[in-house]
Amino acid sequence: METLSIFNTAEQVQIQIDKSQFSEEALLRILKSLEMEVLAHKIHSDTKIEVLGEEITANWWKVNKKRFIA
Repeated sequence: METLSIFNTAEQVQIQIDKSQFSEEALLRILKSLEMEVLAHKIHSDTKIEVLGEEITANWWKVNKKRFIA
């Protein structure tokens, strides 16, 4: 298997990653980066920036809460 394979269909882009080549932490960073790209796109296409800001903050706290609150 190739380390990274990309398949395009009419409605989707499918990415296959050889998980033996990446740590779980690295894969999570990649997915978070993609998630941030989606949120950034929403900013440009949605006028409800305040709602989006609340969503970003909520997601950040969901991921990082244990680092600050025992």
